[in-house]
Amino acid sequence: MRYQSVLLACVGVLALGMMSGAVAEEVDPRLIHVVGKAELQATADQAIFEVTVAKADLDPAVARDQNREKVETLRKVVDDLEAQGTNFATQQYDVSRVNIAAKFEDPQIETRCQRVVIINMREIDKAGPLIDQLVELGHEFEVAWRVDERAELERQALTLALEDAKAKAELGLEVLGEKLGRPQDVELYTSWGRRGSSGASAGLFGDDDDDRSSSDPGEVWLYAAVDVIFEIGE
Repeated sequence: MRYQSVLLACVGVLALGMMSGAVAEEVDPRLIHVVGKAELQATADQAIFEVTVAKADLDPAVARDQNREKVETLRKVVDDLEAQGTNFATQQYDVSRVNIAAKFEDPQIETRCQRVVIINMREIDKAGPLIDQLVELGHEFEVAWRVDERAELERQALTLALEDAKAKAELGLEVLGEKLGRPQDVELYTSWGRRGSSGASAGLFGDDDDDRSSSDPGEVWLYAAVDVIFEIGE
């Protein structure tokens, strides 16, 4: 990996040097372009569950009754949390809508009853058991993991990414006997995610064979990148 980084840095210097020859003499900077990366692990301060309980039927009364039965299983889960003294808060709202699906020449009018329950907890160690319960009961849910001190962690990660970019540039220029000058242009990127989740962060920061399926509940990752163009010193 060290030699690959050196080669890429050298290629960047040579390519930019060739480009500079095609520009007018008064604008002829020698540049090197590098990308620095860093990642930090953090523990979430909040777990926000959005649980959806929904039933649909052609008979509105059946849809309501079946939905009510499934909501009752979720209410027992919430009651268990309260009995354990868990620090949490809940919000809920109901949604009913009519779906019209054309089936041959006979349109079917279906009623869907849905309740969404939001559970916000700060005792992250109890999030894992709650996930297991919801899965066992067959409830659809999503979890958002929130970190309180995001700004400070992002500053730290970007600082590390900038140091990584500088080290890569210096390594490449050392081979050519050159010195690193000041940064001419800097672009900053941050992304929060979990190992095992899909998204741009996995493609940008993860190797193809990286196993991202082993996250513990509450474990979140901050990915940072800096895209820097440095001048090459005299």
